[in-house]
Amino acid sequence: MKGLPLMLGFCLAVCAAAGGVTGAHDAEGEPCDDYTVRCWTLDDGLPDSRLCGVAQSADGYLWLATAHDLVRFDGLRFTTVALPPQSFVGDNEGLFQDSRGGLWVYGFLGAVRYAEGGWWQSEEAGLPRGRVRAVTEGADGRVYIAQERALFAWREGVARRVLESASIPEQPQPFRSLARMPDGTLLLAVGDGLYRWRPGEASPTGRVTDIRAEWVLSADARRPPLAHGSFVCLRSGGDAWERLPEGRIVSARCVLPQGDGALWVGHDAGAVLFRDGVWRDVALNLQNSPVQVTAMTEDTEGNLWLATRAGLVRLRRRVFSEVPLPAATSEQAGVSVLWVESDGHAWAGLRAGGLAFGDSRGLRRLALPREMEGAAFSALYRQFDGTLWCGGAAGGLWAMSSQEVWRAEGVYTDSVRAIAGRGGPPSWVASSRGLLSVNAERRSLEELAWPTDPVLVLFLDRDGFLWVGHESLGLAALRSGARDEFQPEAFLPGATVRAIYRDSEGVLWIGGLAGLARWQESERFVFRRAHGLWNESVRQIAEDASGCLWLGTADGVMRIEKRELDAVAAGRKPLLGVRTFGVEAGLSEEACTGGVCFPQGEPPRDRLWFPMRSGLVTVGTRALPAARPAPEVRVCGLALGRLATRSASVPAAVGAALADADSPRDVCVEYAAVDLTVPERVRFLYELSGPVSQRSGLTCERSVRFSRLPPGDYTFRVTACNGDGVWHPAGATAAWRIRPFFWETSAFRYGCLLLGGAALVLAARVVERRRVARRLAAAERAEALSAERARIARDLHDEIGAKLTRLSLIGAMAVEDAGGDEALRREIEEMAGTARETHRAFDEIVWSVSPRNDTVRSLSHYICKYAEEFFAGSPVRCLCRLPDDMPDLTLDPLCRHAMFLSVKEGLNNVLRHAGAGQVTVSVRLADRRLRVGVEDDGCGFEPAEVVEKGEGLRNMRERLRSVGGEVTLVSSPGSGTRLTFEMSV
Repeated sequence: MKGLPLMLGFCLAVCAAAGGVTGAHDAEGEPCDDYTVRCWTLDDGLPDSRLCGVAQSADGYLWLATAHDLVRFDGLRFTTVALPPQSFVGDNEGLFQDSRGGLWVYGFLGAVRYAEGGWWQSEEAGLPRGRVRAVTEGADGRVYIAQERALFAWREGVARRVLESASIPEQPQPFRSLARMPDGTLLLAVGDGLYRWRPGEASPTGRVTDIRAEWVLSADARRPPLAHGSFVCLRSGGDAWERLPEGRIVSARCVLPQGDGALWVGHDAGAVLFRDGVWRDVALNLQNSPVQVTAMTEDTEGNLWLATRAGLVRLRRRVFSEVPLPAATSEQAGVSVLWVESDGHAWAGLRAGGLAFGDSRGLRRLALPREMEGAAFSALYRQFDGTLWCGGAAGGLWAMSSQEVWRAEGVYTDSVRAIAGRGGPPSWVASSRGLLSVNAERRSLEELAWPTDPVLVLFLDRDGFLWVGHESLGLAALRSGARDEFQPEAFLPGATVRAIYRDSEGVLWIGGLAGLARWQESERFVFRRAHGLWNESVRQIAEDASGCLWLGTADGVMRIEKRELDAVAAGRKPLLGVRTFGVEAGLSEEACTGGVCFPQGEPPRDRLWFPMRSGLVTVGTRALPAARPAPEVRVCGLALGRLATRSASVPAAVGAALADADSPRDVCVEYAAVDLTVPERVRFLYELSGPVSQRSGLTCERSVRFSRLPPGDYTFRVTACNGDGVWHPAGATAAWRIRPFFWETSAFRYGCLLLGGAALVLAARVVERRRVARRLAAAERAEALSAERARIARDLHDEIGAKLTRLSLIGAMAVEDAGGDEALRREIEEMAGTARETHRAFDEIVWSVSPRNDTVRSLSHYICKYAEEFFAGSPVRCLCRLPDDMPDLTLDPLCRHAMFLSVKEGLNNVLRHAGAGQVTVSVRLADRRLRVGVEDDGCGFEPAEVVEKGEGLRNMRERLRSVGGEVTLVSSPGSGTRLTFEMSV
């Protein structure tokens, strides 16, 4: 390899000097590639590919005139508007939009005007049937319609003849074209002449030029008019006309001036552009054969629209420039890795194999040593001294300097993915087997104790940190002399890390398959689609001089201001303002592959590079076009269930019946945002407020269905942003009302309430009647029971009581008859005493059985009477205290009997155990509580001992407890005893 250094140095010198050759200025007549081209034909839904006119209305829609239709285009769908019957005469030839928004379709049919959903037909208002060649609008608001032999003026629906072609000297030929001058005069192309005419005059004031040609005039009144003949083009500069440099001869069909001084001319074989004094052809790529361009217009987003006889064409100025690459097959035409120097030169590893060198104007292939020929490189690193390190996709690491070329030996590398160093020899190599270290002195690779997971990216910080991005293990940090540390996946954009970048402010950015991570000191945040990212697969991160991050993703390139990222990470904003770029901006395809490397601390800022699978593009960050205006948002469809009614603020054309009859409360809303550049990237946010509230996340869907809405008033609001991240400030709204089912209405509820009340009243009456019946039956039973009790008491008193009384009298008489027989006397006296006691007990039973005694008064009197009789003949004096106004309340027989037996037991205990000289019996009734007190002045006792041993007190308490009463005992030795018997009445 003795001749290799010289050969390599020569190749480098040639490539460094080749920049001027690859970037030579386009010569006149060469194709212009400054625009991206997109076409719509019948296959894309265009109802008729023979277009003759194009215009943009104030609401953002694009309107097309085909041979037989008027078509509206919103960027995604074509909607046909049927022409009136007058149009069925011949083909349409043009489309013009006046200042009031009316669309004029003209041609063999004559002319018709479409505005606000209605048509004006020329035959109904003074314009005779005939071919219309041109339409324009004057400064006074009149619309001028040029037929072949006459010029008509239209205002407020009426047309009148204002000029005949025969009145023009030497030009009895037909009118060809019209244009309005800045001073209000009209420019007329008649036959092969060009004339100025002031409305109101009988004939034109004179010729503009002596050049005779079939002139085509520009119809845009906002800019100075243009006149194009087959070989000459004139541009108005006030009273004078400028003749532009001649280009190749074309049969012009339309001309369009632009604000930057450029001029477009559509002709029978395509379109040409005049800019910077040069005419250049524009390749339309619509079909192999020449395409006739019939009309042009520029929309508010900067797009140029061409109506052709083969379909609709959109031209958009490129943002990204495609870098010419060495020839290769289409499958391997891309760049696998790129090393960009700060001076704008770049080294590239080609997918087809080999290396290339150059700048943004093109790359040239380098001649390589035989052992490196055909190798596909996936990693590049260049030292400060110019040594270039190349990592092979199939394994191997080469170093090329001006002196020699050598290959690193050592461990098997499999596939080198990245090389990292600090400007000198590299220190680290990423491979599909993990992380390897480089020993430049030994020219070898050394294996580390590192997980055997493919490493995709390396980033070496100035502070010594090596950041290692893995395919499935996330991110690891390695500091010199320390162990590796794998970072928590919660702060990472997924387990696959594809890009690492530290910006000029020291913030570390990490790109992966699931978003973008921002690490600033201890603050960590992951941006995802919900925060506004268009695509979460971030493969490349770059920074420009204006403080914006550029992200190469699997679906185009995103540009985000870092202050937007900071605000969302801090919670000050909910969504990012993301500007996206795709094929419409000049990308060869939407998928960016990444793999751009640069010297440490010297990232490119004014020009960024983005490798694609099938190409390489660059963008100058200081000359970006302004962001497109916010898209117009509108509710274009509202399908309502049978219980839903639209609000009066919603146009009647928007409301429609919902086809699903089983969903009376469903509402389906269709909404749209007109974006003619990249309608696929329009994103929406909507909110429903009312009895049910719902808020969406970012969505590309253009319809939503709300099911089973509760009754009430609802308001739907939707807003949208375009691909440049510009949000519409107000959005669009729709309102509707959901009517309740009949069983949910107030009348139904009140009726149910009334019926329920009536049912309750009826039920209450039934229950009351039954209760009264039960009470009557119970009263009858009680009355019958009382009568039976009275009969039993009467029978007992009359039969058994009389016999016991007679038995007592016989006993008394027998005692007198016994004489001196003491034994007999005693037996007879005992028999007589037993009879008397039996009679007394029998009186108690009769008293308790008799219903006449079921009162509080009867019980009170009987207790006092019994106490007096019980202590009669004993040394105990008995005092009874009764209130004067004792009410005659009814008392249950069981309660009465229980109270009497308890008091009787208490009196018996006084006589037997108290040794009292006096006992007081008191009866009181308060708050329907009957209290009977028995108080003596006897010896008293200790209540605790009596409770444990005595049965009498226990019996009294249990007897009263069975009827809901209670007994209270108060006593102490030597102080007497007080018993209180209490129960409810």
